[in-house]
Amino acid sequence: MIRFDYLEIIKKQLPDFEFQSPEHLFRAEKILKAEAKLNESVSTDEIEKFINFFNTKGNTYAVLIQYKALQAILSNNLVYFYIELKTPQSHGLGTVFQINSELAEAFAVDFQENIWHFVSLLIQKNKWELVYDFLKNVPSLFSFMNSEKFFELMDDKLSLLSKQLLPATLSKTTHLNLDYSIHPFFYGCLSHLNARYFNNRIAGIYNQFMPLRTDTARVDTTWVCKVLYAIGQFEILTQENKKLLYETRIAVLKDLYYKDKSYYYLYEPLKNTANVIKRNQWYWLSIVLCGILYFMIIMAIVGYVLEYLNR
Repeated sequence: MIRFDYLEIIKKQLPDFEFQSPEHLFRAEKILKAEAKLNESVSTDEIEKFINFFNTKGNTYAVLIQYKALQAILSNNLVYFYIELKTPQSHGLGTVFQINSELAEAFAVDFQENIWHFVSLLIQKNKWELVYDFLKNVPSLFSFMNSEKFFELMDDKLSLLSKQLLPATLSKTTHLNLDYSIHPFFYGCLSHLNARYFNNRIAGIYNQFMPLRTDTARVDTTWVCKVLYAIGQFEILTQENKKLLYETRIAVLKDLYYKDKSYYYLYEPLKNTANVIKRNQWYWLSIVLCGILYFMIIMAIVGYVLEYLNR
């Protein structure tokens, strides 16, 4: 793995550092070797690997490494990645990969250790929204090997949830091992990976959890509701099941509204929207009823007039 975080050390003494410049790389090597004498986390072997890499391939990837979001990925800086991913400039990164697919493929292979380490760190910290953003915005950063590893990891997590369903609902300690299961973006990642492959698995887990929703005697129903709410983020394939997941999500969110304050901000807009919809429904229903009433009155008057004329 290339220690891209060494850039932070270099830029403290060489702010305008350019990895395409042989002179800058020479100075960077001196800076890092001096740091290695004071800092145990800086290794001479890794310094050599870092310098050699940019000596041989620095120019090749110059157009890519200028993106700060990419720098954050390679140096495992989660906060920096989040900030940069929300800036308009970062979205141009995906375009660059689309234009030059060969460059993207080569980059994904050369930096696959760095990239996998970053994604693993996101998963370890349960930053599923950032994992989803990663898949959505820069999917080309996954080499074939990393794609396979990620697919297997997600598949294993889903299998674990299904296998440990009963003990998980009975033991709050086990919930900690399955913390990902209450994150909506975990299921969003599954949709993005292969919705068709995971569709039946998700439907099966949903069917397992639904009967437990009100089983307060045996299970932690709050946790069950959180899982059911999160599953609603999955893009299930059939229209009938989509409607079912959506309706369940609204129902469990109503339960969570009273049990967990962190869900308040999710339910409140829905509650307000539902009230508006109800008011609109009553408004149109009243118009229809009034129309029917007026029609009946008019018909009664017409009938009375015709009867009077026939006398």
